[in-house]
Formats: sequence, C-alpha cells, structure tokens
Amino acid sequence: MAVNEAEKTQVNEMVNDFMRYQLNRRGLQWNTCPPLPRPSKVVLVLRTLGEEFITKYREEFSQMCGRLDMTPSVAQTAYMDVLNELFSEGITWGRIVGAFAFSVELSALCVEKNWSELVDSIASWLSSYVCTRLLPWIKDHQGWARNPSARGRHLGSFTRAPRDAPDAVALRFAAKRADAAAAHALNGLRISPPPGSQDDEHSRDDDAHEKLVLGA
Repeated sequence: MAVNEAEKTQVNEMVNDFMRYQLNRRGLQWNTCPPLPRPSKVVLVLRTLGEEFITKYREEFSQMCGRLDMTPSVAQTAYMDVLNELFSEGITWGRIVGAFAFSVELSALCVEKNWSELVDSIASWLSSYVCTRLLPWIKDHQGWARNPSARGRHLGSFTRAPRDAPDAVALRFAAKRADAAAAHALNGLRISPPPGSQDDEHSRDDDAHEKLVLGA
C-alpha cells in the first residue's frame, strides 16, 4: 500500500510534535526540531496517551534505556531491533503508542549523554518505520482519525488510552541478532505475565491484559 506525500507529512508532524512536547515537559530542548503547525485533535490525543504511558512506566523505561549499551555507531541497529521485537506478534494501537514513548525516552537519554544529534535521527527512524511498517495497518483500522461514516477503533476516538495501551501493552525485548552490542543490550530484558495472572500465556487479542515488566 503506497504512502503519499500528505501521509508522510502527517506522520512526520505527529512524530516531531510528540517528541518535542515530551522532551520539553522534562526541561530538555530539541533545538533542531522543524517548525510545526498548530496541533490537531489526533496529535493532542497522542500526547495524552503517550503521557499516560510514560508516566506509568517511566522508571521501567529509564532502567531499560540505561541497559541499552548504545553508542552513536550502533544506535540505529539497537533502535530498530527494539521496534521489530515490539511488533513481532502484531500491531495494536497500544504498541504504536509504546513505540512513540520508547523513542522519547531514548531521545532523552541521548540528550543527557550529549548526543543531541541523535534526536533528529530517532525522529527520522520512527517516522520511516511508521510509514513503511505501521501505516498500512493504521489505514486498515480507520486511520488516525475516523471518517464520519466509518465504524471501528481509531486513535482519534480515544479520550483515554485504548485497552491495550498503555497499561496492557507488551514491549517485547529479546536478542535476535548476531550483533554483540544489540544482543548485550536486549538479553537482560524479558516479558513476564501480569502479577496474579492464572497462567503465563499472553493473548494476541487487542483486549489482552499484558504488562510491561522489566526482566530480572
């Protein structure tokens, strides 16, 4: 399914707005962020969902990013490994929000390490990933915002997080590549079932109750 220029522009603006907004909230500046239009309803919804996700899992994200033995030379490999594993069992709105949230947390780490130039790269990688890997699914699920005659779930219909995001989204991290740096970064993280669950099986249904848990 081809992606047109208008769709690419929308994705770029959503990614850049989300990252700039979240970085600004923690007192970090993204000085090279491109100029942005006034935020749309969908952009505001994404801000809200991302804030809920990040607030709930900030400590886990901080520890997770700290474990990523990432340097500028291997940043793209490590980043793409995480996103590929995140969506390895399918796409949901929750996992899409999770990808945005992870990108912000990693960008914040880069700023703190004086690798600010990587923020531009992370935004570009996320935009490209959304356009090439996620947008076909998004368009098949009523798009970012539903048309008046359409039915079904879409990001713009949520006034709070979808049921699979953020408190039920599963971020799956595992070593899949031979690259030693990526393997070292990802091996220490695993997915565990929610406390009190009656079994260890994760449902692939959009309404499954999954948790982001930092592995021991």
